[in-house]
Amino acid sequence: MKQATAQVLKPIEHYDTAGSKQEEQTVIVKKRRSRKNQRNLVAATLVLMGCGLMVVAQYAAVAHMGKEVQDIRQELTVERNAVDYLQVEINRLQSLDRIENIAMVQLGMQAPTGAQIVSVHNSGVSSKTVAAVAEAKEVKEDEVALTAKQEPPVGTNPLLAALTRFFSKLSNITLLAQS
Repeated sequence: MKQATAQVLKPIEHYDTAGSKQEEQTVIVKKRRSRKNQRNLVAATLVLMGCGLMVVAQYAAVAHMGKEVQDIRQELTVERNAVDYLQVEINRLQSLDRIENIAMVQLGMQAPTGAQIVSVHNSGVSSKTVAAVAEAKEVKEDEVALTAKQEPPVGTNPLLAALTRFFSKLSNITLLAQS
């Protein structure tokens, strides 16, 4: 089967009735955007700008929080250094050499000599120990009871109070041992 072929014809030229050839004018038609399309374009632009501002705001918030965390860590370091300094100060104030120096210089106490030291197995001096020393030296029991019950006046510092009580009891024992 054969295909039909046809000759390609040129477009027909338009002739007016007078017989002259009309020139075709080419007009470029600009497509105008409709108002709806313009509104959609403006809305999309505003949405994109809003999203961009939100992203920038989030980055600014993260940066601000990072700065706050850094400041708090710096404050924590300062506070830890202060705690360390205060702990060193506490250790210095509680040192036995300092307490002994204060007892001897400011309070006028003296270190006990070899004859004044009594070995006690309990952590503190009990009334039984005072009584045993008193019987060994033949001291009346009434005097022992008075010396055991007398408590020296103490201040508000518990360490100084304990030190005063210890030296007071120690001096009571040495007085009983000497008599």
